[in-house]
Amino acid sequence: MSGHIYKNFCLCKGNVIFMAVMQAIVSATIIAVAILGGNTLDGEFTILSALCYALVFFMAGISNTEYFKIDEQSTWVSFVASTPLSAKGQVAGKYYTVLIINIGILFCGFVTDIIVTGITGSAAYAMSGVLMVLFSMEMIICAFEMVFYIRYGSSVGLRVKGVVFGVIIAIILIYFLFGDISFILSDDPIAALIEFLAGPVPAWITAILPFAAVGMYAASYALSLKLYRKGAENYGD
Repeated sequence: MSGHIYKNFCLCKGNVIFMAVMQAIVSATIIAVAILGGNTLDGEFTILSALCYALVFFMAGISNTEYFKIDEQSTWVSFVASTPLSAKGQVAGKYYTVLIINIGILFCGFVTDIIVTGITGSAAYAMSGVLMVLFSMEMIICAFEMVFYIRYGSSVGLRVKGVVFGVIIAIILIYFLFGDISFILSDDPIAALIEFLAGPVPAWITAILPFAAVGMYAASYALSLKLYRKGAENYGD
């Protein structure tokens, strides 16, 4: 198993380095803003931090394609079939690789959050809850798309990701058209938005989302394991 994971990181080291650099830039930016603002930071800083963290998770999701694309060869499938773990090791290696990348981003976010909280001297800007939501949402999206990566190949999986994000954007637009957007019309819409997100409904969603992510990721792995051999028939030399 460790060999599969090591191989994924070695062959996609460009992606890993890119994500590490991006995470460093985002963390440095957030910390720099916190240092300059001190204890005068307001809700705009919270929104900025959330958007920065969301960007890192989004870019990590985009790079998932490469971890699957590198093995879409019939020769590799034949070699994997001869190993002790066979298809199970191949599929599990992909799922562990994606999970490790996202856990790394989550950990760096927590460290950045601790540093910022120490700089501001207040836990009012703590982003741990936001980080868990972003991590859980990314895992749910990965769980959905990785089944398509395994069954139909990386190109189809990438299109599925586009459809997923299109649906999410459509849901957001529909809410803005028909939902309660009174907070936008308030004197301080950012403060009203933060207050809304701190309410009971978002709190319940935040609490349930990690468990949903774990369940869907495990179910996705089990399904991908069954579909791997069928999908491998589509690979070229």
